[in-house]
Amino acid sequence: NKRREAAEARYRSKLKELEQDLADTQARLRELQQTSGDDNQRFIRSPEQVAEIEQFREKERQVRLDLREEQKNLRSEIESLENSLKLYNIAGVPLLVIAVGIVLAVIKRKKVAAR
Repeated sequence: NKRREAAEARYRSKLKELEQDLADTQARLRELQQTSGDDNQRFIRSPEQVAEIEQFREKERQVRLDLREEQKNLRSEIESLENSLKLYNIAGVPLLVIAVGIVLAVIKRKKVAAR
């Protein structure tokens, strides 16, 4: 559980940064798409505005891809931690029980041999 929280903490700041960047980009894109002026000017944009809108759309797409990648990395790390814990539980505990049994058998044999 602590390992999972540590993994989440490592990615949390990056995820927040990407989410904030996405929100900023979306807000700027909305601003650009809303034009002031009369209804005739609503759909008329300068080439610079069109280029800037496309630039922000591309940035939005890239930020979404980065966000998905970071989330994928976080899930992958958490799954890796869970798998190592399962391996420990499945193999480690029985090996520990076997080792304790062997140690107790050796101790008992030494006591019997000493008599």
